[in-house]
Amino acid sequence: MTFDHSLQWELIREGKKKKEDILRNEPRNVITRCLGPEAEVNIDIEGPHPVLPGDVYLLCSDGLTGFINDSEIGVVASELPRLTLPAPDQYGQPPRGADNITVLIARVGDIPEE
Repeated sequence: MTFDHSLQWELIREGKKKKEDILRNEPRNVITRCLGPEAEVNIDIEGPHPVLPGDVYLLCSDGLTGFINDSEIGVVASELPRLTLPAPDQYGQPPRGADNITVLIARVGDIPEE
């Protein structure tokens, strides 16, 4: 529903070079868009997408996308409705990524009739 605003992903979307070459040769820490000192920010607007009961949304920082790949994120998101997660105090020590990682998971419940 949105895009990574890094130099690598902007170049991949352009399709002028192979993805493997871009990931190997271009810096991954260069961002092309961010929130900051500018008064106006260009926002990605994709859709509209219908929101249906049972939909799962996974919102994450770039630390997660650098830690596991898109396919792995997709597997986790698709299995979430069937997973029973332990209470946060039962997780133990989580695996460490190279960057800060923030993840928010939202599941759509029943939509009230109007």
